[in-house]
Amino acid sequence: MTTEVEVISPEADIIEISERFLRGRRRRLPVVEAGCLIGQVSRSDVLRAVKEFAQHDEGRRSLG
Repeated sequence: MTTEVEVISPEADIIEISERFLRGRRRRLPVVEAGCLIGQVSRSDVLRAVKEFAQHDEGRRSLG
């Protein structure tokens, strides 16, 4: 018996990836292009990206 693995494409944005993490109990999602594994995204990758975005956005606000 084969278990189907949920994958994402390289074009997936952070919102889509976040929603997939929230829907399931997974820690990582494989990134697949043309049937080949090209990487993986973890929950911590998403959290890091959100933190960096928030810090960047906060810095822009203080300049304006």
